[in-house]
Amino acid sequence: MGIRSSDIEVGVDARKDQLRLHPARASLYEGSYSGDIRVDARRDTARYSVDEKLEGVKFGAMLDDMFGVSRLSGVTALSVQSTAVGNSVNAIKQSLDGKVSLRVTDGAIEGMNLRESLRKAHARVENRPYQREDMAERTRFAELLAQGRLEKGVFINEILDMRLPFLRVDGDGRADLVAATVDYEIRAKVVEDDSLEGSLGELSGLVIPVKITGDMAAPSIKPAVGEALKAKAKAELDAKREQARQDAKKDIDEKKEEAEDKLKDKLRGLFD
Repeated sequence: MGIRSSDIEVGVDARKDQLRLHPARASLYEGSYSGDIRVDARRDTARYSVDEKLEGVKFGAMLDDMFGVSRLSGVTALSVQSTAVGNSVNAIKQSLDGKVSLRVTDGAIEGMNLRESLRKAHARVENRPYQREDMAERTRFAELLAQGRLEKGVFINEILDMRLPFLRVDGDGRADLVAATVDYEIRAKVVEDDSLEGSLGELSGLVIPVKITGDMAAPSIKPAVGEALKAKAKAELDAKREQARQDAKKDIDEKKEEAEDKLKDKLRGLFD
């Protein structure tokens, strides 16, 4: 497995145990790569710095070639500025520091249909029959933004935002580049949209926790739709009970006030 590219252009500047590859350019996956790579081998342990960019790259095809599987597709813009030290690939990965910015448009999460998961769980909670409408095992999104920093080979995702027709998603997490694993806590909030027909329209405002863990190439994605719906139903029931309690207290207070007023009127009559 490896990345396929064409139209490769690399400028080389080598002098006194220092190497710079710039400009570095290539065409890949219907997009482009550009980079500025520096290697300093004047010390016992080599030092590296990179400034790399991807523009217009078909992310799913690239991930499939790299890992043999892809759970994310779309048109990608990626920017990486990082430094590292080491004399082996593993040592370099473990020392990576820097910053990363990712933007994916017109994309999809493969292997999961979140809308159908929402419909199925909602039907189960309401004890209604469920019939699948969309057979595709994918969740389309308009845009995904992810920004964060690299610390010792771990990408710490500080900003994560995804926009779907009926969801707004945010969260945070970590991606360990050495172990090739991810650990994310995501929050998906249902928003008003024409695609939420029928009873699904009642779910506007529902927040669904999503856990993403495991292998970076094929992570486990677990949306807790059922739990979120049950929590919503409980919150609504608790709100109704609280409203009933307040209404009952108000009624009692009004009757008490009415009885006190009658008592005062009688007492005044005794002394008139």
